[in-house]
Amino acid sequence: MAGQWAGRRLDAAPGTRPTTERAREALFSIWQSKVEGTRFLDLFCGSGAVGLEALSRGAASAVLVDRDAGVLRVTAGNQRRLAADRSATRRIDLPRGLLAARGLSEFGLVFADPPYAFEDWEALLEAIDACLSEDGEVALEHEAAVSLPPRVKRLTATSRRRYGGSALSFYVR
Repeated sequence: MAGQWAGRRLDAAPGTRPTTERAREALFSIWQSKVEGTRFLDLFCGSGAVGLEALSRGAASAVLVDRDAGVLRVTAGNQRRLAADRSATRRIDLPRGLLAARGLSEFGLVFADPPYAFEDWEALLEAIDACLSEDGEVALEHEAAVSLPPRVKRLTATSRRRYGGSALSFYVR
């Protein structure tokens, strides 16, 4: 982790695949001028590392979302240890539950790291589109071999960066 909580280690729930440090560094290098003061949404949050790092780097707030209660217990423990009071956790069945969730809108930055077996990219991007501010941006982490749709609703793919067996795909409105 970098920023305010540099060097702090986070717990990860068994069976989760945390975003690698290399991918997180790349993500925040790309988004460095956009994090300060933004609302950040971390979907399939796992340990919460990406959303908590966004806070550590100056985001105004972060919402950490997962569907697994056990994962969210670990995430909440990480929040408590860091005293991350500008963050909240939400238990939502992703992606379909995101459209029905209240209070999840106008996020400047959205990051999603679904399990590698995930296939419903179009539904996920449609749900994210409803949560994004007009000038917001999206980053999706996925297996490098997976091709994501170039456009879904108002979202258009802008770039794709490969990091070993993983890739980050970026979308804007």
